[in-house]
Amino acid sequence: MKGWNWRQKIADFLGRVYHHEALRKESYTFMDMLKAIDHLARYGIDWNDCIILSQMRRNGYTEICSNDTDFDKVGWIRRVFQ
Repeated sequence: MKGWNWRQKIADFLGRVYHHEALRKESYTFMDMLKAIDHLARYGIDWNDCIILSQMRRNGYTEICSNDTDFDKVGWIRRVFQ
């Protein structure tokens, strides 16, 4: 859309997410990256999704809110999206 300032809208959104007190923000670790290599081979999904899988596994999460259908390839994850 002409005149739509996407950069500002994205910055505003990320700022709100960052400061939202009820959301737990999780950084990935070096071990998450190492384990992501296994996920690459096992599930054939992209690197970013593999990092997310590693974080989920480490934290005991089995459910993700995403419209990314690649997560459907992972048997231990239930993808939630409406």
